Amino acid sequence: MLPDYPNLLPVSLRVLHASLATVTAAAAFALLLAAGFALVRGTAYSIRLVLLVRRVAVVAAIVAGIAGVVLLLTGVRPHEELHLLYGLFALVTVPAAAQLAVRTPQRGALYHLLAAVLLLGVCVRLASTG
Repeated sequence: MLPDYPNLLPVSLRVLHASLATVTAAAAFALLLAAGFALVRGTAYSIRLVLLVRRVAVVAAIVAGIAGVVLLLTGVRPHEELHLLYGLFALVTVPAAAQLAVRTPQRGALYHLLAAVLLLGVCVRLASTG
């Protein structure tokens, strides 16, 4: 008898979703370090580093969110409904900092530092509501 492969889909998606959430948390920590470095140094290199790490964090959050939506569509719901709200907050945090940084570039590193702290907090909360 063949194994029931459709039942394996939610399990592997859960693992993928959790792994991508871990990557997002790691990217948030890297953004925290890069933004702190840019806040102290303010060099062109440190700002480029923030922009690079920001891209990684946004992409990781988006892909984790897509995996979460696929899980939701396959009938796998989070333990708490707040998980969905925190997920949306995780998707918006870093782009909001980027928009604020465009408006006031001299505070860009500070905005990214605060966004990284918020994103790390949201990642911890997401892990506890998963």
